Amino acid sequence: MTKVFECLGIKGSKYIFNQADQNKDGVIRVHEFISWLTKQDPKCILSEDVTDGKGSISATVTNTNLTVKKKFYFEFTRCENIEFSEGKTVTVGLEPGEQRTVKLLTVTGQPYHYSHEVACRSEYAGLEDDPNAFKDPDFPHDGSSTCGHSKEYLADVWVRARMLGDPQESVLFDQIRPQDVKQGQVGDCWLMAAIASAASHPELVKKLFTTRHLTDDGKYTISLYDAGAQKWTPVVIDEFLPCRLQNGKPVPLFAKPMGEELWAVLLEKAFAKFCYGWGKMQGGDSWFALQAMSGFKSFVGWTARDQKWKKKTLKEDWAHGKTENARGRKINYKCVLVSNGSH
Repeated sequence: MTKVFECLGIKGSKYIFNQADQNKDGVIRVHEFISWLTKQDPKCILSEDVTDGKGSISATVTNTNLTVKKKFYFEFTRCENIEFSEGKTVTVGLEPGEQRTVKLLTVTGQPYHYSHEVACRSEYAGLEDDPNAFKDPDFPHDGSSTCGHSKEYLADVWVRARMLGDPQESVLFDQIRPQDVKQGQVGDCWLMAAIASAASHPELVKKLFTTRHLTDDGKYTISLYDAGAQKWTPVVIDEFLPCRLQNGKPVPLFAKPMGEELWAVLLEKAFAKFCYGWGKMQGGDSWFALQAMSGFKSFVGWTARDQKWKKKTLKEDWAHGKTENARGRKINYKCVLVSNGSH
C-alpha cells in the first residue's frame, strides 16, 4: 500500500499507512482500508478562558456523522486548582451533525494543571443483528452465566458488543489504552485494574487473542494462564453482553466499551467464563488477573500501613495458601515487614 501511495505521488505515505492500519499489525486489510477511506472523525477542541488564575475550560465537540448519534467521554486526572462542573468524567451526547460547546472545568487559582482523555462512541441504533452469529452453548445467555441471584445481575437482553454502537465503526483493537477500561456493576475492580495495567503493554493484550480483528461470526478464543493447572487455557467466547434496558436502549451490566474498540469487554467476558460467571468475580486479587494474562510465576508488590511498608510476594505454590482467587484455588502469599525508608 505504501508503494502504491508513493507511485501516485501522495506525500506522507507512511503516515497514511499508520492511520489506516487500525490494529497496528503492519497489514492493511480491505475492511480497514474502506473504513479509513470513508471515516469522518468526530471533532473535539478544548479552549481556555482564564485571566489571573480565574476562568473556565470548555470543549467544542462536533458529530461529523450525519446518520448516527455520538457520545463523547471526557476523563480528567492530575488536576490542580481545578473545580469540576459535572465531575471528573463528563459525557456529552450529540445528534447527527450537531455541534455544541460545553463548559468542563473551572479554574480557581494559579498554578493550574489538568490532564484529560477523550473517547467517542456511537449510540445504539437498534440495528438488526446477524441470526448466524455464534452463541456459546457452554456460557449461555441467562442467569447461570451472570450468577444472577440478585436483581443487579439480571439482564433484560443480551446484545452483540458491536451492535451497542455503530457496527461499521467497531474494531477489536485501536490504541489499547488504560482509559479503554470501564467497570460495570460487578465488584471486579481488581480485574479492571489489572486489565488497565496490561493495556500499558498493548502487545501483551494482543497476544491473548487468536485474532487481531472482529470476526464475522463473533467467535473468539482468548488464552489465559491457569496457575493451578500450570498451563495456558484457551477460553472460547461469543460477542453477546448482558444488558439492562434504559430508555429503550441496552446498557451493559458489566464492563462497558469506551470508544469503538471492544477488546476490553471481550477480555472481561473471557475472565467471567474462566471464573465460572460474572458474579464469581465479586472481589478478588489483581495479582491473579495479572498472572492469568502474563503467565508469570511470581510477583512482588508493596503496601503501606501505619507509615510502614510491607513487601508482598506471590509464588506459584497452591498447597498451603489461605487466600482463594476468583477460581476458588489457593494462593500462597508471603509478607515481610520492612522499614519505610525512601519507598
